[in-house]
Amino acid sequence: MKAKFLPVLGIALAGFLFSAAGSAEAVEVDIRFSKYLTKVMPRINVVERQREEYFRRYRLTRRHTRGLSFARWPAVQWANEVLIPDLNDFSVEALTRGFVTASLERAGVDGVERIAIVLDLLRVEDHPVAIISGRNSVATGTITAYDAAGKVIGTADVTASLITNFIAAPRYNGTDFAFPDTSRRLRVGPTLANFVYKGLGKIFPGREFARTVLITY
Repeated sequence: MKAKFLPVLGIALAGFLFSAAGSAEAVEVDIRFSKYLTKVMPRINVVERQREEYFRRYRLTRRHTRGLSFARWPAVQWANEVLIPDLNDFSVEALTRGFVTASLERAGVDGVERIAIVLDLLRVEDHPVAIISGRNSVATGTITAYDAAGKVIGTADVTASLITNFIAAPRYNGTDFAFPDTSRRLRVGPTLANFVYKGLGKIFPGREFARTVLITY
């Protein structure tokens, strides 16, 4: 599955400063899923899109959960909305591409033509799609970066468990990927963002990539 994901130009949201002057050329992001994930991905995408629509309308991660007041959280730019403004474009694949391209942009990484991701395992605690629901939220796989000549810049085997202390206050307006704290057990976004963060960090040590930030109530 290959697609071009163009960097967003001229938007300053949550500290992600994308400008025509500062944007690198488009990075191709090639995502492949393991056999079991390939089979279940259509169902995951349906559920994630439904929950994303519900969140954007009501600021709830699911029915009967605590809501986020639009007035109380005016400064928070939620990662899913920043990276995929049009709900019709929302999918696990598109969100992962967004994490990659925004992370490279934020860290000022140049010279990358293609990123290849192989996602072998995805578990999200209490996810409604039973096959990926598990005791812990974790993603495993590989991330490989290539230059324009097709030469490998670096590759990383990644096992990324969502164990984070980066829980921010309601008025968070930093440069990391912001999610409501309840989504850590219900949505794929926080776990996938953490997977990308750890993988790119191994390939490009010393660079500051965007982390998963969970916004408290």
